[in-house]
Amino acid sequence: MLLKFTLVLVYLVFQLNCFVSPSRIFQLSNFLHSNHSNMNSTAYSNLLKSLYKINVYNPVKMGLENTQQLYNYIGRPLDKMYIVHVAGTNGKGSVSLKTAECLKRSGLKTGLFVSPHISSFRERVQINGNPLNEEDVITLLPEVFELCKKKNIPATFFEITTIMSFLQFQRHQCDAVVLEVGLGGRLDATNVVTKPTLSIITSIQLDHMKILGDTIEKIAMEKAGKYQ
Repeated sequence: MLLKFTLVLVYLVFQLNCFVSPSRIFQLSNFLHSNHSNMNSTAYSNLLKSLYKINVYNPVKMGLENTQQLYNYIGRPLDKMYIVHVAGTNGKGSVSLKTAECLKRSGLKTGLFVSPHISSFRERVQINGNPLNEEDVITLLPEVFELCKKKNIPATFFEITTIMSFLQFQRHQCDAVVLEVGLGGRLDATNVVTKPTLSIITSIQLDHMKILGDTIEKIAMEKAGKYQ
C-alpha cells in the first residue's frame, strides 16, 4: 500500500497542472442543489445556525488544546490513514483539490477538508469528490456539540467543523485524506494530525499579519510549524 501511495505522489508531480473540468463543477453544483431540495432542511438549517453563532460564545484563539482534546476523545482516527497536509498563502485550496483528485483516480478512497466554502457549508468535507449531504451534518454535528458540552470544551466554529470532518472520514473508512490548513499551520486545528505522509506549503505572502506576523519570515515560520 505504501508503494502504491508513493507512486500516486509521483503521478501527482506530473499531473498537478491538471484542471477541474467545467463538467465536474456543474456536477458538483447539481449535487448540492438537488441534495438540498430532497431532504428535510429544517434540522440542517437549525444546526448550521447554531454552528455559525458558536464563535460569539467561544471567541477564536490560536491553539491546539480544544482540537487535541476532541481528537483524542474520538480515537485519533486519521492516525491510521495516509495524510496530505497543505498550507500556504495562495494556491493551497487548488493544490488540495487537485491532490485529492489524483489520489481518487489512483483508486484510493480519498477524503478532502477545505475552507472556506463557496456556496454550501457541505463543500468543506468531501469524499471522492462528493460533499457531505444534509443527513451527514444532522448525524455528525450534534455528536460533536454533545462531546464539547460533556467535556466542557469551548471549541470554535473551525475546530468543530474539523472534528466533524474527521468523524466523516472515519465513518467512510478513507484510505487517504487531504487536509487544507485554515490559518497558518503551527497552531491550526488540522495540525493535531501528527504524522502526515506528505506536507506541502504553497507560495507564501503577507497575510493575516496581526496573527501570523508582520514579515514573510515570521509568516513562513508559522506555516512551517506544521512540519512534524
